[in-house]
Amino acid sequence: MKRLTTLALLAGMLSAPALHSEDTPPDALPPLNFPLPDAEASGASAPASEANSPATTEPAPANVPQPASLPAMPSPVASGVADTVPLTPIVGGDLNLTQMGMPDGIILSGGQNQGGASFTLPSDQVVTHAQLMLDVKVSPEMASRNATLQLMLNGQPLGTLPLGADGEEISHYQLDIPAALMVSSNNLSFKINDGDAMQCRLDIHDTSRVTILPASHFSWESQQLNISNDLGHFPRPFFDSMQMTPADIAIAYPEKPTADIFSAAALVSSWLGIQADYRGIAFDALRDRLPEKHGIIIGHPGDRVGGLTLPQTDKPLLRIVENPGNPAYKLLLIVGQNDAALRMAAWRLTRGDFAPQTASMDVDPQTIAVSKPYDAPRWIATDRPVKISELIRQDQSMTVSGVWHEPLRVAFRAAPDLYLWD
Repeated sequence: MKRLTTLALLAGMLSAPALHSEDTPPDALPPLNFPLPDAEASGASAPASEANSPATTEPAPANVPQPASLPAMPSPVASGVADTVPLTPIVGGDLNLTQMGMPDGIILSGGQNQGGASFTLPSDQVVTHAQLMLDVKVSPEMASRNATLQLMLNGQPLGTLPLGADGEEISHYQLDIPAALMVSSNNLSFKINDGDAMQCRLDIHDTSRVTILPASHFSWESQQLNISNDLGHFPRPFFDSMQMTPADIAIAYPEKPTADIFSAAALVSSWLGIQADYRGIAFDALRDRLPEKHGIIIGHPGDRVGGLTLPQTDKPLLRIVENPGNPAYKLLLIVGQNDAALRMAAWRLTRGDFAPQTASMDVDPQTIAVSKPYDAPRWIATDRPVKISELIRQDQSMTVSGVWHEPLRVAFRAAPDLYLWD
């Protein structure tokens, strides 16, 4: 009996928890089993017989719950998601008064206390940030009067600037323009607030003068809009008549272009040059390389250009597709089996008049008119009288208002054998 009592006391001491002042050997600690994500599910599916099995002499494992501060691991990303997502391109632009058609700037003097300029921006872009940099030259007499210059854009005030307040002949200003005011068609206007005094005085010597120099310009950033694949937009987006700065168009060919491809390219580029008019235009020729932005691709069925295979077709083909590099930009495919087919497709492209929402067109056989002497599109007609109204630009008018206005400049081209060179 005494021996049984001693054994019971020893067993109680072994099962008692260790005090804080005691050092517990590592091998005496019970094993720790951290639950896996499906631990609860697997435990629920265990047979009931295991739960009722007799306890063994080994200590029961301690189930330590997962800390609540540890976030759940995110689920794996599906493999079908593209590695890169194209973003809306950011496009920069700059436009000065000379490019707006005012090589001498805007001059306010004498009885003219108001003036301005109209300008347009590409219709497939939305301005997100804009600034106006002004170089203003003020005559000494105007500077001594402490007059101010009021600025307005599309009828909305931009601010008022002092004229000659710093005592310098030329003043430089930089203004932040609300992006919402910059639209496709714009009007920038200036007004001298001392205009009443100017109108009442007879300034025969033109001493009170304010000149907005032609280097004054807008600069902006805009987002490129993703327009639909529609031949009806042509020549947009490759060339936009709303753009007042020089155009830059990329034309891509296969690795080994032939003469018929160059012939079709010459036809298209010549027509685009006519559309560019006073702006000027430059063409980037790319061999076996896709344009980074908008571009035109010319070739035969099955030709490869920068990884893009031209479609198989028995007829001349015109098609608008998205640029694989960025869907916000478009590619125009001109495809034909031979010289006649390519020229027919290019000629049909320049005729326009496509049905709405036409992304692709098979060109039917048609007769291309034969050129006649002196019928170059940019030469003035010689077989009839020509009205001056036929020669002015689309942004010009034969009607002006007010006493003070810019002169109407009319330019035309004539065949070189119709006049004598100086």
